Amino acid sequence: MEKSRLKVFVFSFIPGAGEMYLNMMKKGIFLMASFFAVSFISSTINSGILPFLMPVIWFYSFFETHNMKHFSLDYRIECDNNFANNLDSQFLKDKLNSGNKSKYIGYALVLFGVFYILKMLRLSIYSVIDLINPAIADFIYDIISGSTDFLIALILIVLGIKLIKNGKKDKDSDYIEFKGDDSGR
Repeated sequence: MEKSRLKVFVFSFIPGAGEMYLNMMKKGIFLMASFFAVSFISSTINSGILPFLMPVIWFYSFFETHNMKHFSLDYRIECDNNFANNLDSQFLKDKLNSGNKSKYIGYALVLFGVFYILKMLRLSIYSVIDLINPAIADFIYDIISGSTDFLIALILIVLGIKLIKNGKKDKDSDYIEFKGDDSGR
């Protein structure tokens, strides 16, 4: 049974809802959760950097919904299952369960927590230090205000460098030089 084109169009405006309407529940829930998690986290920590992911997720979801509506239900369900299997095997098992990467994620979460607490207390800290030295109080207030954006930018730079380094390793490992025949011709 073909889905209503009007409903596909309307649901495609909400990230993940179009996929769920097309019976791609796993991908729809992932996209919806990703979109609203980025929205929640960026508004909670008052980040100016993090919201750049929201239009990327939105446009991906919108155009994928309009692309997938042309395929059969069986193919869409197969794509959804492949997505869930790849997500499980690539991200959850390999990445989070390895010792170093989960440790880095833990450090990042602790740093975000500390910076969030500092942001909550920044006015109190500012008023106490302002009594002692107003110039230092302004400096500390500016550092605390920009700390989460700085941390997000630093994490993005580190991830980018890791991706570049891993991309070079993969490229080199796929290359096998042909040395010719040893037959002497």
